[in-house]
Amino acid sequence: MNDSFLILGVEPGADQSAIRVAYRNLAKIWHPDQPRGDAAKFVQIRRAYEQLSNHQPRLTDKTNNRRHVSLLRKFIKRSSSKPASKAQTGSDIQLRLQVHIDDLINGAIRQLTLPDGRSVEFRIEKGHSESTKLKLKGLGEPGKNGGKKGDLLVELQIKPQKNLWLEGRDLHMELARPLWVLRKGGVQQIRTPAGWVKLPIPPLSGPSTIIKIRKNGLPANGMFPAGDLFVHLREQQLADTGDAVDAFLKNFGTGT
Repeated sequence: MNDSFLILGVEPGADQSAIRVAYRNLAKIWHPDQPRGDAAKFVQIRRAYEQLSNHQPRLTDKTNNRRHVSLLRKFIKRSSSKPASKAQTGSDIQLRLQVHIDDLINGAIRQLTLPDGRSVEFRIEKGHSESTKLKLKGLGEPGKNGGKKGDLLVELQIKPQKNLWLEGRDLHMELARPLWVLRKGGVQQIRTPAGWVKLPIPPLSGPSTIIKIRKNGLPANGMFPAGDLFVHLREQQLADTGDAVDAFLKNFGTGT
């Protein structure tokens, strides 16, 4: 009996009101539903209260045991159960793909092999630049706990090409012609990645002349405007100097 007073923290011989208040205060702390709850401790407090309480109807030992077992099972179940893991989206896969300038100007369909061996076919739209990252949804790593797959991010990288390069959205190309053609000037048909265009060469042009043709660079794409084409003239070295002189005299005359 004295142990029951000690468990409830009341003086021996305390009245029922004090015993009830002590029990309720301890029950709020040690009940299994509380953050600091302890089923075994709560059962001990409950037994002490029932032993000291004269106004509570006494329960048989069998009923008490059933209640204690039920409380213990409830607490164990609540302690062992873990919250459901949150669904997590899979990681993105990032790859680089080398393309030609022609692919960015005319558009193209390319295939890419992923690290897991899958082969993916996708489209490169006209006007994409080297800084463009293409996103292919759902082709990344698998998600966790039912989460969706990540994405595939493809960064375009231009293969180096002789006499052809990009600066931003502007296309630059070198064009070699004999010196007499540059000096004479005129309209030349030249082939670019976008097709044949007319190039007006001003008279008396030289190897350092740069001619601009508007909107013949990368095509417009969304908020990005079309770039321009810059043709860098270079002198074409003829194999036979005599042929070069003959061609020059034929086109400009000897003056006699």
